[in-house]
Amino acid sequence: MRVFLVFAVALVGLFPFEGAAHAGAAEVAALLAGASVPGDDADPGRGGALHRHNTAMSARWERFDAKVGAPLGAWAKTHIEPAEQVFYPFSGPDFSTAHTVYPSAERYVLAGLEPAGRVPDLTGSAERLDQLLGIFRKGLATFVKKGFFGTKEMRRSFERKQLVEGITGVLMLFAHHEGFTVSAVKPITVDAAGKVVASDSWDSVRLELDDHGRTVIVDYLQMDLSDGGLTKRPGATEFVLASSRAATFLKAASHLLQNRGFDVVRDAIVNHATSVLQDETGVGYAALSARFEVRLFGDYRRAHKLFGRRQGTLRDAYEAAKPEPLPFKIGYWKVAGSCLQYGHTRRQ
Repeated sequence: MRVFLVFAVALVGLFPFEGAAHAGAAEVAALLAGASVPGDDADPGRGGALHRHNTAMSARWERFDAKVGAPLGAWAKTHIEPAEQVFYPFSGPDFSTAHTVYPSAERYVLAGLEPAGRVPDLTGSAERLDQLLGIFRKGLATFVKKGFFGTKEMRRSFERKQLVEGITGVLMLFAHHEGFTVSAVKPITVDAAGKVVASDSWDSVRLELDDHGRTVIVDYLQMDLSDGGLTKRPGATEFVLASSRAATFLKAASHLLQNRGFDVVRDAIVNHATSVLQDETGVGYAALSARFEVRLFGDYRRAHKLFGRRQGTLRDAYEAAKPEPLPFKIGYWKVAGSCLQYGHTRRQ
């Protein structure tokens, strides 16, 4: 669901977004999502840039919603228990999928390597606006086809300091597309006790969203989740331990939690998560099934070719269970299609 806001293009982007709460955050989110309606008095050049963006984004959303969003949401409503808080490590800016699976959550905690950055500045010439919006169209092209972002691709797209500082704009446009009004965007960090606090740096951000009077929080933390990365940052391990006490979602995570060097995050999820929904790139199946009753969905035979031989125990479990295929694509492409595992009840 998208909320269409009518406003004059000449008025868009007049807020520098240096404070904690931003009067124009909702308008910027709508514009980036391709849901703006230019006013009659709009500058023709900027109006043309917006029309091109709206047309392209409409096509992208239509494809994504039809092939991924709608079938994923319907499936999750039937199979996944609601959650008040969601932890989504290795997420990048993918708030859309987390909300689709857990639409009633009150707080979403996302973490990734990419910087957040200030809200994109939409002032300036029509040429500048057209170039900036083109960054978002190009940056979202792979996501709407595959349902995930590539780390290198995100860096190429969204870390262009003269126009876009990071992925905050992507978080905002996803929030708008999911039906929220973006009330405020604030810089945050993690203190030495692992608490999320206000910050002067925009590496990480909090989005305050309004859902018809219900407040929803999205915290995105730029964080190296490897053991070495957590050790170097005061409070990072405590933050992970606290955040993992929630419904945990893992997708397109490069099999990192199956490697040495990610023990802290893996153990936190296995030991503390209330539930775990993941594709084959998440927690190893042996560890997951030792702590949870696990339901299998889709099919799995082998990992994407980039990751070699992985999850042999998971392959055996699928061969024995033979679950029904998923009605949508999710995660990396594999010969057997998509798969999800849902650790829904903790073993005693």
